Amino acid sequence: MSRVPALRIVAVSLPPVVVALWLSIPALQPNKQFAQGRSAATTTCLVVCAEVLEVSGITLGCNIDFLGVPYSCQRKVLQSSDAIATYVSLPTVAGIFGWAATDGTLLRLESGGAVVYSRSVAQQVWGAMYGGWVFNAVYWSIAGLIIWLWPKSRFSKKATRDKRAQ
Repeated sequence: MSRVPALRIVAVSLPPVVVALWLSIPALQPNKQFAQGRSAATTTCLVVCAEVLEVSGITLGCNIDFLGVPYSCQRKVLQSSDAIATYVSLPTVAGIFGWAATDGTLLRLESGGAVVYSRSVAQQVWGAMYGGWVFNAVYWSIAGLIIWLWPKSRFSKKATRDKRAQ
């Protein structure tokens, strides 16, 4: 195997890994924000619809991938009660274009004096990269096409030659 295909694979695989590593460093993580008030379940949609948490008008996803697609929260998190939520706004593709379905990613939820949900920023970041089926389906399909159709690749040369031969 030549070096060029390996370099192409590294080039298209690197962006989500770099973002995940960057956000895993505590000093580079987004600031934690807080919301306090009545929590309730709500539905939000971006590619797929999911049940997420709303605290004082702030919509929070328990799991969000790097595209910005939210995934449904666990039932125990969606219980209506007085709550204190800690969250961060992770960078997503949908957020960059202003299409974000949620206001942030839930890190900690306290309800009735008990911790109902707790994850670190690093856990949420790695979950965004590896846990979201929509992200994996979309990103790796595009990455595969880029690798396959990369200019001056053997496939591109062969496809061009074959078209000229007809």
